[in-house]
Amino acid sequence: MKEVVIAFAGNPNVGKTALMNAIAGSSLQVGNWPGVTVEKKEAVFSRNGKRFRGVDIPGIYALTPYSMEEKVARDFLLEERPDIIVNVIDMTNVERNLSLTLQLMELGIPMVLALNMWDEFGHLGGDFNIGLFSQEIGLPSVKTVARTGEGVDDLIVEVIKIADAPYVPKVPVYKHMTDIMVEEKVKAASEILEECGLEGRYPLHWMSVKALEGDRETLERLKRCEIEDQFEPLREEIRKYHKQDVPDVFSDIREGYIKGLLRTCLKQSGKIRRQWTDLIDSVALHPFFGIPLFFLMMYLMFRFTFEGSAPFIDWTDSFLTSFVGRYIEAGLSAAGAAEWIRALVGDGIVGGVGAVLSFVPLMAFLYFFLGLLEESGYMARAAFVMDRVMRAVGLPGKAFVPLLIGFGCNVPAIYASRTLDSEKERKLTALLTPFMSCAARLPVYALFTAVFFKDSATGVIFGLYAGGIAVAMIIGLIYKKVFVRGEGTPLIMELPPYRIPTGKMIWNSIFIRTRSFVRKAGSLILVTMVILWVMMNLPYGTPVENTLLGRGARIITPAFKPNGFGKVEPVAALIPGIVAKEVVVGALGQMYHETEERPVQEKEPLRPLQDMAREAVGLGRAALDSVKGVFGIRALSAFDLPEEEETGLSQRIGKDFTPLSALSYMVFILLFVPCVAVLAAVKHEFGWKMLFYVLLLTLIVPWLASFLVYQGGLLIGWGGA
Repeated sequence: MKEVVIAFAGNPNVGKTALMNAIAGSSLQVGNWPGVTVEKKEAVFSRNGKRFRGVDIPGIYALTPYSMEEKVARDFLLEERPDIIVNVIDMTNVERNLSLTLQLMELGIPMVLALNMWDEFGHLGGDFNIGLFSQEIGLPSVKTVARTGEGVDDLIVEVIKIADAPYVPKVPVYKHMTDIMVEEKVKAASEILEECGLEGRYPLHWMSVKALEGDRETLERLKRCEIEDQFEPLREEIRKYHKQDVPDVFSDIREGYIKGLLRTCLKQSGKIRRQWTDLIDSVALHPFFGIPLFFLMMYLMFRFTFEGSAPFIDWTDSFLTSFVGRYIEAGLSAAGAAEWIRALVGDGIVGGVGAVLSFVPLMAFLYFFLGLLEESGYMARAAFVMDRVMRAVGLPGKAFVPLLIGFGCNVPAIYASRTLDSEKERKLTALLTPFMSCAARLPVYALFTAVFFKDSATGVIFGLYAGGIAVAMIIGLIYKKVFVRGEGTPLIMELPPYRIPTGKMIWNSIFIRTRSFVRKAGSLILVTMVILWVMMNLPYGTPVENTLLGRGARIITPAFKPNGFGKVEPVAALIPGIVAKEVVVGALGQMYHETEERPVQEKEPLRPLQDMAREAVGLGRAALDSVKGVFGIRALSAFDLPEEEETGLSQRIGKDFTPLSALSYMVFILLFVPCVAVLAAVKHEFGWKMLFYVLLLTLIVPWLASFLVYQGGLLIGWGGA
C-alpha cells in the first residue's frame, strides 16, 4: 500500500498539532528532523483503504528561511515533496495567514485549506463565504475547530479526494497581477532556470520569484549553474520601476491580492476586537503587576504539583516495592534463582527503577500545569513580561522561553535557544539553562523535604527553583559585564489570544511528555541502575564502602565535608546522577539499602486477590488525599509521611543528614551537571569548547553555592548538629 504523505503547514499557533492529533489520535510520535534538533511530529493513520503519514512541519510565516524552523520546513517541502499540503489557517488572523498560503501554492503541490479556529472567528462576529473563497482561490476549503474535532471528518474527505485525483494549484497572485512588467521578469527568470535544467526538479515559478528576490538558499542551489549574474539586470529593472526592493514588491503584490480576495468573501462586525484578551492583558502585561502575577503563577504550579502528586507518589512507591517486588521475588525463589540474581532483580531493577517510576505522578502533575499555561496562551505573555528582567543580564525577553522550558527538561531548552538571533545570546542562554531546575531533579527534592521540611515542603522547593534563577542571573550579569558589548536585539513576538484548553489537549500534553520520561526510565535508567548494582556489589558480598563505586566515591568524599555531606553514600549517589538525575534517588536507595541493618521479619503470605484489593483501596485514598492537598485541606503536608511509616531510606537520610546539610545537598543537586543528554545537546549545538565551559560551570558553581549555604548556616547557628 503506497503511503500518502501529508504536510500540515501554517503560521505558529494556528493549531496544526491539535488538528493532526484530532485526525490521528494517540499515534502521534515526537522526534527530531534528520541532522538537526528541531522537533518533528508525525503520525501514521489509515482511511478508506489508504495509508497516510501526517507530518507537522514547524510553524512559519514565509518560505524564506530566516530561522532553523523555516529552513527545515522549506527543505521538507522542496526536497521531499509531500503528496498533499494541509494548510492550517487561523481564521481570526486570516489576512496574515493567507500570505503563506499563496507562497505554498507556488510550490505546485496539491493543497487543501483548513480554516481553523472557526468557533473563535464566529464569536468575534466574523462572516466568511467559504464557497466563493474556494472558487476564487482555487482550493478546497473546510472550516475546522481542532480542539473539539469539528470539521475533521470533512477535512479527511477532501484529503482523500485529492489523494485519488491529485492536481496542481494555480498561481493566483500573478494571474490577477496588474503589473505586467513584473510578470515578464518572472517569465524571463524562468527561461534562465530552464536553460540550467531545473525544470521538473523544483517548482520553476517559485524558484524564479525567489531568485529575483535574492533568496540566499535558492541562489546556493543555483550555484553550480553559474547563472546568478543573469538575474541582477532583471532585479534592477524591478527596483527602478517600483522604487523599492524586489522582496517588498512581491510582498505588496501578494498583499494586494489578499485584500481584494477578502473584500468579496469576508465580513466583520464591530465585535472583532478581542475584548477578553485585551482585558486580561491589561493586568498580565502590566509593567507593575505583570511580574508578581508571573511569580504567583509559578508558585501555584509548584503547589499544585507537589501537594497534588504526593499521595500518588506514596501509593506508587508502595505498589512497586510491596506488591510488584514481593511477587517477583517469590517467583524467582520458586524458580530456584541464585541469591545474587534475586538481589540484582529485587534491588537493582525493581528497587532502583521502581524508586524512580514512583515519581511519575510528580511529572504528570507538573506537565498538566505547564500544559494549561501553554494552551491558554499565558506562556507567551510570561516571555513578554520577563523581557525587562532578562535585558538586565544581557538577554532578550524571548530567551526566557527556552529557560522556562528548562523547568520541564534542559535538553529541549538548549535546542530552543536557536530561536534567538544573536550567537552570543544563544551561547549565554545555553550556559544558564542547566541552572533551571528540570523535572528530573524533583524526586531528590521531594525525598529530602519529606524528611526535613514536612511543614514547608512547597516553600523550600519553590525557593530552590528561585535560587536556580538567581544563580543564572548572577552568571548572566558577570557574562554581560565581561564579554558582551552593545545593545541586544529587540523583542518581537506574537501574543496569541487567550483560549480555554480542552481536556484532550491537556491530556496530549501530559501523555507525550510523561511517556518520554517513562521510556527514559525504562531504557537508560534501567541500564544505569543495573550497572550501579554491579558497581555497588562487586566484589559481591563486601560492604558498600569496599565496592567499585564506594572506592571511587571515597576518593572524592573529603572534598564535600565542608559542604555538610562528607559521607560515601550521598557522594556516591552523585556520580550516576551525571547520567540522569532521576537515578540519584534510586542510587541513594541502593546505597543505604546495602548498609542498613534490617531486622529479620516473617514474610507475609501471598494473597493475590486481597493484595490487589488493598492496592485498589490505597489508590482511591491517594486520589482523595490529592484533591484535599491541592485545596489545602489535607491534614498532612505535601510530602509528609506518618511517623510509623518512616523507615528505610528516609530513616537513614534522617540519621546521616541535618536540615542544613540536606538543604546544602539539594542546592548541589540543583546546580550540578544536569545529565549526559544535556551535555550532548550542548556539544551538538555549540561544539567541544562550549561543552567544556558548561561542565566547568556546573561543577564549580554547585560546590561553591553548596559550601556557602552550609557554612553560612553554621555561621548563624542553624542546623549544624
